[in-house]
Amino acid sequence: TKRVRFAGTQLSPQQRAALYYKVSKLDYFLPAILALEETVEVDRASKTKLLRHILDKELGSRPTLTMAFFDLFFLLMLLVTFQMSVYHVVEGYGHNVKYFITYYLSMIGILYAILRKFGQ
Repeated sequence: TKRVRFAGTQLSPQQRAALYYKVSKLDYFLPAILALEETVEVDRASKTKLLRHILDKELGSRPTLTMAFFDLFFLLMLLVTFQMSVYHVVEGYGHNVKYFITYYLSMIGILYAILRKFGQ
């Protein structure tokens, strides 16, 4: 078993895993790191094994992947429907059912983007 020196003590892999788990469960740990004013400090903190472990765990979690999927879905829907509705108007086809469907779907995509931005 490989021991790692951490803050003046040596930790076994089991102790290190327990420490990483406890720190990852702290509320507002990642927002506190991001709230550091100097970017040099944020860069320095992001290179630690502890923070890399926590970020890997957070980015691989189900809620994060679900949000990434919905963001991708609504962005693609917004791009396609907006392009279709603009093309429809530029070509002069008039306002028919297809135009209104694409227009309202693009508005739903914009509403999702706005609500997502406020949620951050």
